[in-house]
Amino acid sequence: MEFLDNPKIARVFDTIILILLVVIIGILVKDVFYEEPCECESADNIISMVTEEKNDDTDDVEIEKRKYMVDIKGAIKNPGVYQVDEGTIINDVIKLAGGLKSSASTKYINLSKKVSDEMVLVVYTNYEISKMNNPISQVCESSSVDISKCDGTSVIVSGNNNSIEGKNENDVTSSTNGKVSLNNGTKEQLMTLNGIGESKALAIIEYRNKNNGFKNLEELMNVSGIGESAYSKIKEYITL
Repeated sequence: MEFLDNPKIARVFDTIILILLVVIIGILVKDVFYEEPCECESADNIISMVTEEKNDDTDDVEIEKRKYMVDIKGAIKNPGVYQVDEGTIINDVIKLAGGLKSSASTKYINLSKKVSDEMVLVVYTNYEISKMNNPISQVCESSSVDISKCDGTSVIVSGNNNSIEGKNENDVTSSTNGKVSLNNGTKEQLMTLNGIGESKALAIIEYRNKNNGFKNLEELMNVSGIGESAYSKIKEYITL
């Protein structure tokens, strides 16, 4: 390489060699430290896509509500058993049954209460409510002490009347043993029991009307608001 003896040519040659080395080093550095842009989705995009797919699945699958059976009777236009969705309130069931009769009373019904499965709803008339609050007492008058025909009633012995007037034990509210009758007691009589206020007295009356009376004293604990503790305080003062 005699031409390299020329200083100018030698400098040009050195420059070219230096440039080639820089280019080669640059290519090597690129291969080692530089990564090609990933064509895959970013983490944010992936999360967004999963969320959208989940929402789409939720929209496609409608949440099925439980079905309840409700028996509504009494002063209602179309009494019967109706199937309703979970979350339905009593007022909705009344509308489903055609609405109330003109004589109906909702005084003691919470229309906004949600129904439960196999619920029994009785709508009383104003007259029935009045009888519950102010029952008519019957007195049996007899000229003798033979009161076999007046069983279950209070008795007045009178020598001026030989006739016997009265109702059977299911129609009267008096007690002959000093205890309050669960099946015949009036609201006022029931309220004389320890811990029994007006609302619980009405609940007792409503329970006995729905269940054809109490079969035993312990059944009183089935009434809403009356537990074992309350029952133990009054069991000595009640009778069927």
